[in-house]
Amino acid sequence: STVSRNYRFGTLLAKGKNSNQAKEEIKMVVEGAATCHSALKLAKACHVELPICQSVHDIIEGTLTPKEAVNKLMQRIIKEEKL
Repeated sequence: STVSRNYRFGTLLAKGKNSNQAKEEIKMVVEGAATCHSALKLAKACHVELPICQSVHDIIEGTLTPKEAVNKLMQRIIKEEKL
C-alpha cells in the first residue's frame, strides 16, 4: 500500500533522504528497517546469503544507493539455490 510506513520509507530513501530523515518525516516506527537488520543477523548465524536483504540494509545504512544496489544484484552470478 502506498500509505504504509515501509513503502513511504523506501520512497523517501529513493528520493535521496537518508534513513534518519525518512524516519523523522514518517514520525512512526518503520518495522521493515529493524526487521532487515535482524534477518541479516539470523542469516549470518545460519550461514545463509540474503543478497536482497543485504542490499536493502546497505541502502538504509547509506552505504549503497538504490541504483547501485540494483546494479550489484543484477551482476550476481546465477546459481542454484539451496535450502
